[in-house]
Amino acid sequence: MLSSEETPNAAPAASAAPAADTNVPVEHLHRMADLYHVPMSESSIQEIAKSEPHVPKETASALEDYFKTVSQGLFPTFAKQIKSGIPTAHLLDPYRQVAKMVLGDHVEPDFIGDPKWGKAVNGGRDQDGRPIPMGLDEWKQHIMMDKDYGYDRTPQAMLHANKIIDMLSQAFEGGHQ
Repeated sequence: MLSSEETPNAAPAASAAPAADTNVPVEHLHRMADLYHVPMSESSIQEIAKSEPHVPKETASALEDYFKTVSQGLFPTFAKQIKSGIPTAHLLDPYRQVAKMVLGDHVEPDFIGDPKWGKAVNGGRDQDGRPIPMGLDEWKQHIMMDKDYGYDRTPQAMLHANKIIDMLSQAFEGGHQ
C-alpha cells in the first residue's frame, strides 16, 4: 500500500484523527484507483468510506487488493507485474510518455476507454502469437503510422515532410543545372 507521503492532500500524521497506522485518508482511495487505472466513482468511494474522512487501514488494504485484481483483468498483459504490486500507472507511463513525445504534451492517452490506446499494451505478439505489450520503439512507430493518432497533423510531422520536400527539390534542381 502507498505511504501517506505519496498521497496528495494526505492528512498530517499529528492530526486529531486516529494514528496514521490505523486509518487512511479517503484521498488515498482515490489515488489507489488512479494508480491502478480502475474507474471508480466518487459515490462508490464515499460509500466505502461511509462519508468519513478516513477509513480503517484494513479497508484500504482490501480495496487495494481489489484494485489490483480488477486492473489485472483490464490489463492482462501486465497481470504478473500488477499482482506483484507495481501500479498500473507506472507500467503505462512509458507508453504515455512516448505518445506525448510523438504527438505533443497535450495528448493524454485513455488506455481503458479507447481501444486505439490499448494497442500499446496488447498490440504486440510473442513467438506463440499471444498478445504482449508493444516494445516502446514499436509503439512509437505504430503511433506515427496509424492515422487514427493524427501524427500526420502534428508540427513535427509537417516539419519532417517539409525537410523531405526540400531535399527532393534540391536533388532535382541540382540535377538540372
